[in-house]
Amino acid sequence: MLGKEFEGVTLPYGGVLIEHRRHGHFPCLLDRAKTMKIPLHAVVKRANKSDMAGRLVKKGFIEMPNFPRRPDEDVFIWIPQ
Repeated sequence: MLGKEFEGVTLPYGGVLIEHRRHGHFPCLLDRAKTMKIPLHAVVKRANKSDMAGRLVKKGFIEMPNFPRRPDEDVFIWIPQ
């Protein structure tokens, strides 16, 4: 990352139909994205009711409170090691 610019892949918002939830689709998507070995960027609305922020942290993402964002969102970054 240079300054406040992000050099990696931004994961767009995605949703899963209720009948397809709890089948591991989201963790699988994150694991596949991580195989690229480049930083990943995700934005979560604070109104999110599925604990997306907690799920990202569990998968190794770090909250970036000073990263540019909208007032109702939080930014999370995963950096490969």
